[in-house]
Amino acid sequence: MAFQDFFEPIPKAINEQIKLLSNNQIGKSLDFHINIFPDLTHTKIVLIGLDDSFDYVRPFFYAMNQHFRNLQIADLGNLKSNNKEGVDIILKNLFSQNILPIIIGKAFHQSYFQYKAYDRLTNVVVIDERIPFIMDKRRKDNLLIDRILKTSKNNLFNLGVIGYQSHYVDKRILSYFDKQHFEYLRLGQIRKNLEETEPIIRDADMVAMNLSVLKKIEVPGCEIASPSGIFTEDACQLSYYVGMSDKLTSFGLFGFDADKDLNHQTAQVVSQILWYFLYGYYNRKHDYPISMGNFTEYVVDFKKHHYQITFWKSNRSDRWWMEVPVKDKRQRRHRLIPCSYQDYLQASREELPERLLAAYRRFG
Repeated sequence: MAFQDFFEPIPKAINEQIKLLSNNQIGKSLDFHINIFPDLTHTKIVLIGLDDSFDYVRPFFYAMNQHFRNLQIADLGNLKSNNKEGVDIILKNLFSQNILPIIIGKAFHQSYFQYKAYDRLTNVVVIDERIPFIMDKRRKDNLLIDRILKTSKNNLFNLGVIGYQSHYVDKRILSYFDKQHFEYLRLGQIRKNLEETEPIIRDADMVAMNLSVLKKIEVPGCEIASPSGIFTEDACQLSYYVGMSDKLTSFGLFGFDADKDLNHQTAQVVSQILWYFLYGYYNRKHDYPISMGNFTEYVVDFKKHHYQITFWKSNRSDRWWMEVPVKDKRQRRHRLIPCSYQDYLQASREELPERLLAAYRRFG
């Protein structure tokens, strides 16, 4: 099957709306799958609808202002209904061309196919009001993290969960996460300081965001959202962080139910989240430390424990990383752990933050 045969073209009605847009709107600069499948030779980002829910978002997204003139973006249309199991094949194809896919779907469990596309040790970040994992082995919910951990080809290296609400989460799950050295930030923590999410997101290969992390009043077109959660502005800031991450290679946005979105409010929220992802991508600093030439090295001496830790600060963005000694060659691309200046200051007092201690243990 040819690559383009996986997709349905964009509906003609939306094509007619595109013709009415002005030159300063995003819809005038995208490459579309309408009559001809886009040439992806110079494409950096593609949009993929996993079902027709994205058709309700497209008019709002296309109408937004274009701030990314030199960024080649293509909308490949929606996945054909008989190709739902082919998401990982599609993403692998795009990865091989160094193209970043944004996938938009109704059901959050579809994010598992996003994970399946990775053939190497992978860092996963989930943004959700719940932790999609069940401790009770008798239950057959088959949630995202359950499926990842149960798969015979488990390439999971690290997992981060952002925005969960304590009243929805079994305490045993958090104990299990601690044993696995996974990362998690509850709603109250990120509401207090949203910037704490940035180092976790910066370390991700893939991010899956569930719209249920927002308040129900913000996203009425999300079936399982609850009264508490983050605001649209917060979701857009998180999406900006996701886009800015040089390490990230795919972004999934799930949970939009167009049938419940009577006033198109949720469709507009989704379009804003997408816009801020592109804004983050457009403002990437390209300082992911493949080469240390643009970095300043800081060595912290833990005299009481007779060892040293090396921190690196980017001269381009002022962002920080902590270096972890690696024995397994497969882990080398994860050896630099994103952190903050405050983490460095704390280490200078011979106090290593718990998150960084967990990272050290992950490599043990």
